[in-house]
Amino acid sequence: MRPRLLFLNNQGLASAGGGVTILRHLVAGLATDHAVTVASFDPPGPAPDGVVQIALPAAPGGGNWHLAPLARARHLRVSLPGGIPGGLLAGADAVIAFDCHFALALAAVPRRQLVYLSLSCIPRQEWFAFPDARMLPRVAQYAWLERRLARAAGAVVVSSRRHGDELRRFSALPRLVPAVLPPVFPAAPAASDPPRPTAADPPVLLCLGRLEAVKRPALALALMARLEATGAELWFAGDGPEEPRLRAEAAALGLGPRVRFLGRVDAVEALLARASLLVHPSAYESFGIAVFEAMRAGVPPVCAASSQPRTVTACAEFATDGSDAMFVDFSRPDEAAGRIAVLLADPTRRAAMGQAARRSAERLLASDYVAGFRRQVLAPLGLEIPA
Repeated sequence: MRPRLLFLNNQGLASAGGGVTILRHLVAGLATDHAVTVASFDPPGPAPDGVVQIALPAAPGGGNWHLAPLARARHLRVSLPGGIPGGLLAGADAVIAFDCHFALALAAVPRRQLVYLSLSCIPRQEWFAFPDARMLPRVAQYAWLERRLARAAGAVVVSSRRHGDELRRFSALPRLVPAVLPPVFPAAPAASDPPRPTAADPPVLLCLGRLEAVKRPALALALMARLEATGAELWFAGDGPEEPRLRAEAAALGLGPRVRFLGRVDAVEALLARASLLVHPSAYESFGIAVFEAMRAGVPPVCAASSQPRTVTACAEFATDGSDAMFVDFSRPDEAAGRIAVLLADPTRRAAMGQAARRSAERLLASDYVAGFRRQVLAPLGLEIPA
């Protein structure tokens, strides 16, 4: 009988984002020799044959926003074991939780059957998104939930060394020794080669990711206000709560057609083929999948330096300033725009940086994520199928 794996995440296979990218690849890679179930708050999405998808009951709306993390965790504790037909938890040989909101619901799962696949250090990310004393109750709740789930799990998976350091420090897990698996995956095969830019096309600065506060997309607009002489355009690929504010700010700055909002984009390769640079001002990244995807496509990324105030990213673990990437202080837009303008004006240097970025990405791809998950997580738990 094949081992039964249950994946729990707030987003399912129908959604987009870095966590869903990891989920999709694990499901596809493990469904060949494991019985896989995915439970999330989303309706079912495309999946390999035999994969079962279950939509969890939505949490009730309203309530105190400051207590939302605990309220959601309590909702899952009540609804997950009894509200799902077929004994969902009892029937699993291993439960892989992507979200610390499941901490209370999984209290009875034996340690050797529970895996916490952390997508980021949530209390740290929340604080970077809204650095305000009013956020402290939420930050404390997330730290408690994340600590509880990590301590209950037989294995904890993180995306980078920095990610592990953040969990140890901000979720009070000083003895945590997680499995470090960088979430890197090959590009999906394209039906045809995407069109490449011509000499007549304007340079494109691409912002790739969800438009939310922690990603700081407004800092890209500040750059554009200083790059008019380059003729560059700024393309936002992604949606999110910050979009209305960004549109209003772009209009107020008079950027007009130089800024495009493309909405959610599932296949990014065609966009990356057109991009001159990736602009990634995010304040917090446990890894930086968008940065890796740009490097994989040969597009030099412009990332936030960790020396910048209120900035913590792991991008420097696989990208090097001046070689295959550029790290700038986005809080100094004149200086950052000046460096970008120099790079846009030097296509030879930009191409060399893009080639170096592609080589760095290829070195990362030598470590297969699903194979690492099998070896470092499932095998120690006794759930890997012998070769």
